[in-house]
Amino acid sequence: MAGAVFDAARADVDAGLADAALVKLDTLSKDDLRPEQQLQFHLLRASAYSLQGSLLNALRERAAADPLLADPALKRRNQEAILEALTLLPASQLNGYPTVAGDALSGWLALGRALTSDDPSQSLAQWRQDYPALVVDAALLQAHTHRRAEPAAAAAPMPGTVPPATQAPAGAGDIVAILLPASGSSAAFGEALRQGMLAARQADEAAVKPELRFYDSEAGDSVAQYRKAVQEGASLVIGPLRKEQVAALAGEADLPTPVLALNQTDTERDGFYQFSLLPEDELEQAADHAWGDGRQNALLLVPAKDFGQRMQHHFKDYWQRWGGRVAGVQTYAPGEKDYAATIKRLLQAGEPGKESIPTPGVDADVIFLIADARDARLLVPQLRYYGATRLPIYATSAVYGGRPNRAQDQDLAGVVFCDAPWLLNETSATERQTAVEHGVTGANARLWAMGMDAYRLSRRLNALTGFNGASGELSLKPGNRIHRRLQCARFEGGVPVPLSPDAEPAGAPEAPH
Repeated sequence: MAGAVFDAARADVDAGLADAALVKLDTLSKDDLRPEQQLQFHLLRASAYSLQGSLLNALRERAAADPLLADPALKRRNQEAILEALTLLPASQLNGYPTVAGDALSGWLALGRALTSDDPSQSLAQWRQDYPALVVDAALLQAHTHRRAEPAAAAAPMPGTVPPATQAPAGAGDIVAILLPASGSSAAFGEALRQGMLAARQADEAAVKPELRFYDSEAGDSVAQYRKAVQEGASLVIGPLRKEQVAALAGEADLPTPVLALNQTDTERDGFYQFSLLPEDELEQAADHAWGDGRQNALLLVPAKDFGQRMQHHFKDYWQRWGGRVAGVQTYAPGEKDYAATIKRLLQAGEPGKESIPTPGVDADVIFLIADARDARLLVPQLRYYGATRLPIYATSAVYGGRPNRAQDQDLAGVVFCDAPWLLNETSATERQTAVEHGVTGANARLWAMGMDAYRLSRRLNALTGFNGASGELSLKPGNRIHRRLQCARFEGGVPVPLSPDAEPAGAPEAPH
C-alpha cells in the first residue's frame, strides 16, 4: 500500500500539486513504515513543502530524513539543501523556534544561527558541544562558514559548451547580487532558481568563482534592494523575478551596475538585460514547426481566463504574419472533468456514431492547445474522440509535467511542444535527479534550468554570441534581450521524444516595427 501512495504522491509533486501530495502522504503512519520507506516519506513531504514555499516544514522533513540516509553522496546533497534553506529562512523563524532536547530540527536551526552570528567560529564550537550527535559534512560547513569571508577575486569563464567571454559586463568584478523571492507565494520559484544557480556554480571548474549574495526580493522595494546590493559591492545584479518589480527597476533613472532581469518589460536601456521564460516564445516556436509541416489553417483552444486571452491574441498576430489563418477559437474552463460540449463547438462535430462523418473545423488542418498537463490529459483524448484524429496538435511546455509519466501521458500521443532542452535530453538526467532531491520538481524544474543559465550568462553578457544552455539555445538580441531557441518534442508512448533540429523550419516571421 505504501508504495502505491508514494507513487501517487510523487506524481502530484511532479505536477506541482503539493496539497494533494501531502493529503495522500498523511494517510500513512510513519511508525508502520520500514526505514527505507520512512526516508521516501520524509523526502516527498520535503518536496511538497518546498513547492508550497514552506521552508520551515521542508527543513523539518529533511532533518528527519538525514539520519536515514546511508549513501554519503545523497546525505551530502540533503545536508546541502538544509544549509541552503537555512540561509533563506526568515530571521523570525530561525530565531523563534523553541529549542527542544533531542529534536533534530532544533539542532539544525541552532546551526543556522551559529553560521549567521558575528563570530561563526566561536558559535560553531559552542554548537558542537550542544549537539554532538548531529554530524554535518565538514566541507559543507567550511563553505558556509567562509562564504562571506572569501577574498575578492576576478571571475573566470565557464568551461565546456559555454564559449569564453572576451569582455565581462561593465564594471564586472567578483560579487553577484541576486534578488529572488525567499518568502511569500513565489518562494518556491525563487528556491528553484537559487538552487539552479548554485548547481551551475558548483559545476564551474574555474579556479576562482564569483561570490553569490542572495537578497529576498519580497522583503522590500526592488529599487532599494538594488541600491543596497550595489553599496555592498555588487558588480552585477541578477533579478528580480516578478514582472512588476522588473518594470520598477527598469524605470529607475540611475542604474550604475548592470542588471540581468529574470522577466521582461517593454523598457530597453544600456546595462539592463532581460532573460525570461515567456510562454509566447514557446507558442511561436510551436507555430514555426506547424508552418514548416505545411499547416496553414488553425483551430485554437485556450483557457477562459486572462492568460488565455493573452495567448490567443499573440498567436493570431504571429500566425497571420506567417500567412496563416485562424479558422476558429474556443475557450474552456480549466479544472473541469468533461469538455465534450466545448470540443464539439470547436470542431463543429456531433456525437460519434450518430452522424455520418464528424467535420472538425472549417478547412482546419492543425490545432493549437494552451493547457496544463492536467487539462491536456482530458482535452486531447476528447478531441480525438470527437473527430480530430487527422489534425496534429501543437502546444506549449505546460502540457508536460516536467518529468516522464508514461501512465498519465499515454493519451497525449502525437502532441508536439517546445521546452527547455534540460528537461528533455538524457544527458541532463543526473542533474534532474539532483533537482528532485532538492525538492525542485514539476514546472519548477524549468526555473532550475533558468537559474543555471543565469549564472552562466552573468559573466559574459557583453560578449554573448550564443551558447547551448539548459533552458535553450541562448543568444543576445537587440534591446539586450536574451532569446531562447527551445528543443521541440513529440509525445510517443507516454514520454516526450525530442525532434531532430533538422525538422525545425528556418526563417520565422519578423515582428512588425
